[in-house]
Amino acid sequence: MLGQVLSLQTGDVIVYDEPELHIHRAILGRLWDEISAARPDCALILITHDLEFAALRPGRKFVLRGFAPPDEFSVSSVPEMVGFDESLVTLILGSRLPVLFVEGTGDSLDTSLYRSLYPNATVLARGGCEEVIRSVRIMRANQTLTRVICAGLVDADSRNQIEIDRLNNLGISVLPVSEIENLFALPIVARAILRHYSFDDDTILTKLEQLKVSLFQDASQPGTVATLVNGHVRRYIDKHLKLIDLNDFANIQLMQDELTKRVSELNLSAVAEFVQEAIESSVKSQNLERLLTMYDNKNKVLTDVSRILIGSSKTAFVDWVRRVVQDEVNPSVRDALTAVLPCPHYM
Repeated sequence: MLGQVLSLQTGDVIVYDEPELHIHRAILGRLWDEISAARPDCALILITHDLEFAALRPGRKFVLRGFAPPDEFSVSSVPEMVGFDESLVTLILGSRLPVLFVEGTGDSLDTSLYRSLYPNATVLARGGCEEVIRSVRIMRANQTLTRVICAGLVDADSRNQIEIDRLNNLGISVLPVSEIENLFALPIVARAILRHYSFDDDTILTKLEQLKVSLFQDASQPGTVATLVNGHVRRYIDKHLKLIDLNDFANIQLMQDELTKRVSELNLSAVAEFVQEAIESSVKSQNLERLLTMYDNKNKVLTDVSRILIGSSKTAFVDWVRRVVQDEVNPSVRDALTAVLPCPHYM
């Protein structure tokens, strides 16, 4: 590569096809930058499948959409300034699948599970729920991205039915539980985990009951209820404060007035009463599915599920889950998770 670049004549064009096949990505970016800087008098064209590498390089970018023999290519330019950073736009346009925006980070349990459980989508982690909502709105509103359909998926996080319906209308589905870790405590999923380990029917019933008892005992404690309620209220405050937009206000006083008005609209008592009533009624009726929509102590859930169901540590259980959802020979756990997950509202 270096020899070819250094021997070029001014005005020449050189095309590199998939350098990532031959050079470790740890040095590929730096090498390419040095090559580009050495020959500003020539045109360099890079063809690559490494979208992250391509997105971080300066220059015009194109996505090859299709090819019809013998010489018909469908090519689109990667647009600029659409509300996403360039690396994300490149990744979206480089995908042939619908895009599903989810909570979490690139290496989180959320992302690894969703990528296995939604194989017909390009799953992109966007951090918190507000960023998922923002991403869906931006993508659907941007004409340069209309070829790619998208949807969102967020945790239930104490949302009432009105909020869930509003999100559904925006193309954002809501988990049936407070956070993704709670899925493993749902009876249909817990039973599939136990069957995967070949426990007999009596043992399965015993373990399911032990898990239920442990979670309800914790949820019955006044201190637990107070902690859960306070956590939901804090997230409610945080979520609504992030939605306050002061960009259209010309001076500090107008911003202050609008902020004061919006904060005064927050009904913390209503949220606290809703969460507390949901927890207490779930305990009273022994409705585990309902409890798991409000119970957001993922450490307790994962500890109980791993210890009671399969006698392992929490870390070992999480590692096992990452593997088992990719099991093509015995897909029972993956099928159970798929059965309880919502179907994305692609548009």
